[in-house]
Amino acid sequence: MVGYEIRRVVRAIVVLLISAICSVQASASSSLPSPGTNRVSIATTEVRRSNPLSPGEYATEKGWGQLELKERGGVLSFVIESLVGEDYCTLSGTIRDDQGIATDDNGPSACAVKFSSSSEGIDVTANTSAQCKEFCGYNGDFEGRYLKLEHECGRGNLERTRNEFKRLYQAKDYKAALTTLSPVLTRCLRTLAWEEEGDIRNDLAVTQYENGLYTECLATLDKYIEDADKDDNSAIDGWTPVLADRHLAIVRTARTTIASCRRNVNDGGNKPFDGEWSATWCDKSNPEADCGGFNLGLVQRGNRLCGTYDSARVRLSQIDGGSVLGIAKGDSAVLTIESERSGGKYIAHAMLDGDKLHWRLGGTVLKAHRDIDIIAIDERLDKRPLEGDLALKHAEIAADCQAQQGNE
Repeated sequence: MVGYEIRRVVRAIVVLLISAICSVQASASSSLPSPGTNRVSIATTEVRRSNPLSPGEYATEKGWGQLELKERGGVLSFVIESLVGEDYCTLSGTIRDDQGIATDDNGPSACAVKFSSSSEGIDVTANTSAQCKEFCGYNGDFEGRYLKLEHECGRGNLERTRNEFKRLYQAKDYKAALTTLSPVLTRCLRTLAWEEEGDIRNDLAVTQYENGLYTECLATLDKYIEDADKDDNSAIDGWTPVLADRHLAIVRTARTTIASCRRNVNDGGNKPFDGEWSATWCDKSNPEADCGGFNLGLVQRGNRLCGTYDSARVRLSQIDGGSVLGIAKGDSAVLTIESERSGGKYIAHAMLDGDKLHWRLGGTVLKAHRDIDIIAIDERLDKRPLEGDLALKHAEIAADCQAQQGNE
């Protein structure tokens, strides 16, 4: 009997222990997040980290819409301004995750805006279109892709650049004015509003005229030439009254500059040597090595040639540069080339051959007395298209040549 009681007590103790252990395990399990919940949380975090909204300035192509994001105290705010035709949109508010709420005089409104980061900038869409229309004119719109602006293309920096340009132009420092304004059209064109583009093109073209860059002047104003050749009424045909006045102001200014540049192009005659010419030197046994080369920039005025050269050995182990002067006669030219590195001065002969320039180094005028020079000896140089930074470089060469010839 005693043995039976002992066994019963032992079984009861074992049951109690097993129950306690199971309770502890259940409690521990309930304190852990479920696998599904954990994946959702991680995925949400990863999306937010890989798709951030960066503070800064943004604009649509052709600049009809402007977006600015600012972060202060951990709060991201937005301001959107747009002009479509004659109708404006203006809205501002704060953003949480990728959702923005526009505010009005009474505080947060029912206008919800989605901001989606993309490789080029931010896509902006209205989640509540009807409510967001209250922030726009009748045909206003602000939805679209807003591109991240280059530093120099932001509103403040662009205004400072244009003010500096005006100061230099009024001081008749045309070369500095040209180098100040030229990069704006090259780097910011994609996001300039049409009126702003017109003003900048007119300013740049008249400065090119003052620097003797008549062909470049016409290229800058090419998009207005057709309307400039018409009378005023025909030039604004199809434009609404408000926009027509602004377009006509741009065309009238362009018309005057185009006429001046055309006269000088016609007077200047053919300029076959004018441009940027180059040859590339590479190590064929080592394609990974940096290539060197010889670059020649020539400006032609009548039969006179003026310019510069820069050069480098393969692997860029040595570089050189200097000045070039010469006289052209038909398809051939005789030039003097002077190295800034060595002090050497030489005769060179150039012959046009289609879209190439056959360059041959001739006799020595002054022996090198400081260092070696790196000048092409016998090369066929390719003519390079004047685009981007190369166009700016050629404009600077032309301005230097114009100043040099004006002092002679």
